[in-house]
Amino acid sequence: MKIIRFFTIFFCLGVCSLPIASQVELNDKDDVIQKKSESSLPSKIVVGYQKNLPAVFFIESFAPTLAYLRKVFPKTTFSSQELTAQELLEAAKRGSVHLFFSDSGTFNTVQHSSSNYQLGTVVAPRVKNPNEALGVAVIVRNNSPVRRLKDLKGKKIASESSEIFHPWMVFLSMMKKEGISTEEFAKGSLFTFSGYPDPLSLLQTGAVDAAVVSTCVLEELEENGTLPTGRFRVLQPQNHKNFPCKVTSELFPDTVFAASHALDPSSVKALSVALLTMPATRAKYSWGLANDFLVADEVLRQLEIGHYSYLREINWKVFWEKYSFGVTILLLGVIGFVLHFLRVRKLVEIRTAHLKFALTQKGKSETEAREARERLSAMERAGIVADMSSLVVHELRQPLSAVVSYSGGLEMYLRKTQKGDLTSYELSQKIVLNAQKVSDIVERVRYYAKTGRVQRNDVLLKEILERAAKTFRHTTTASGITLLEAWKEDASLKELTFFVDPLEIELAIVNLLRNGAQAMQSEHIRQKVLVLSASDHKDFISVSVRDFGSPLSDKEIERLSKPVKSFKREGLGLGLTLVHRIMEAHAGHISFSRASDGRGLVATLIFQRKGVSNVKPIS
Repeated sequence: MKIIRFFTIFFCLGVCSLPIASQVELNDKDDVIQKKSESSLPSKIVVGYQKNLPAVFFIESFAPTLAYLRKVFPKTTFSSQELTAQELLEAAKRGSVHLFFSDSGTFNTVQHSSSNYQLGTVVAPRVKNPNEALGVAVIVRNNSPVRRLKDLKGKKIASESSEIFHPWMVFLSMMKKEGISTEEFAKGSLFTFSGYPDPLSLLQTGAVDAAVVSTCVLEELEENGTLPTGRFRVLQPQNHKNFPCKVTSELFPDTVFAASHALDPSSVKALSVALLTMPATRAKYSWGLANDFLVADEVLRQLEIGHYSYLREINWKVFWEKYSFGVTILLLGVIGFVLHFLRVRKLVEIRTAHLKFALTQKGKSETEAREARERLSAMERAGIVADMSSLVVHELRQPLSAVVSYSGGLEMYLRKTQKGDLTSYELSQKIVLNAQKVSDIVERVRYYAKTGRVQRNDVLLKEILERAAKTFRHTTTASGITLLEAWKEDASLKELTFFVDPLEIELAIVNLLRNGAQAMQSEHIRQKVLVLSASDHKDFISVSVRDFGSPLSDKEIERLSKPVKSFKREGLGLGLTLVHRIMEAHAGHISFSRASDGRGLVATLIFQRKGVSNVKPIS
């Protein structure tokens, strides 16, 4: 295998040393370069080339380039040396080589250790971008069960050499990214060293499971008929625009031709101009310039070789280089945990204070609610007693009138017939007197119920509205209901007084609020809002309660003005009867109307001012 490689290199060196006439004839441009740079270059230049570069490089780039330089600079002697990557690195540092050819990985390492200048990068015929000129293709048989790079674990691999950056070291870096140890492939792989059988031949015979080769090798062999089409496939191909071949890895620059610090700037300039103006070879290989070696640098970092070999050492610098991301994430996590702990602790303190305050407020609210319920119960009992009194008075009036009449008649009869019987006469007088007394009491209650004369005072409207709202909010009916006190928006109402019995008016307003809340208990009603408002008119004062319950028909609204007794908890019977009685006792009235937007009902209490009568109901 090594004999074939040696023959290739020997052939190339022999071609380079042929007379100028047998190589490339100089054109006018080359003649100008030659004249301008005859005195620029030193008389002897040593050219180093990296060991194990591919054979196609020596045939298509190395030999034509040296031949061309010898023609352009005939007064300069160009000699060549084969060096390993490490020897090339040391020679570039010392300046013992003036020019050198190396792969992009080795050039990257040399760049970090000494001052060097890139003269050019090999550009293959199919390549359009020197930065993306080369890659690695991992090839398997078409019927192979291997579908991903991870599937290569434990498989036998073939490649050209284990000592070169491309393609083997690039392949190892890909496997390391997949989490597979590179030592496994180093032990169980076959290397052909540019000999026969080559990696693809070993793959074709089944000696190995996969072949690691340069990009476009498979396509070229299939085009010239060396390999049958469709028998092999590239594993996990990447999508690279403007690249003609299938590739498994990222793309990077091809072989680099560089100058060391041993050459002065004028010589470097002359060589750069000559190299970049060199005509393409018959196979269309040429020289270009690459300025992106990040992919090659990442391969070296992954494998911890070249200028990243220090990562294999154990020290704080290396530790930070390797694990800086993880350590940063850990520190941020710790800081975040501490901040979260402090935040949670502060929130617990705030929530605890809020809870204590809420419990205190809850106790106060429960006390207020209990008092309000007791007060409301007393108000309702008073209203019921008033209605029951009216009923009893109405039923007792006629029997008592009959008793009075009969006792009077009995007295007159005894006076005429039993003049000497004083006892019977006195008894009849007592019966008449007591019957009249009972009749007077009943008549007084009846008169109160009939005339509605109550003990009234001048009170602030806002006080009654506030007490009514507060009492309603402490009832179970108010659960889930929002009460808006729209009357507070009118500043003129805060000092407004009217002549009423405050207890009964409060009872009337609370009953209307409860009726409105019960009208919105249905689940399909989303806007459960009550609006308590008031208005100061010229002749009267109005208090309104508006709900957003289901719309009522005209007939249903009319029936509200004539309430009947109802034993349903949510009905409008007894409560609405009390409201009517209270308003009548205050020379006022209640009216009902549909809301302007068609949703819900508006109940309005009308109170006439002092000295005003015949106030018409609001429609």
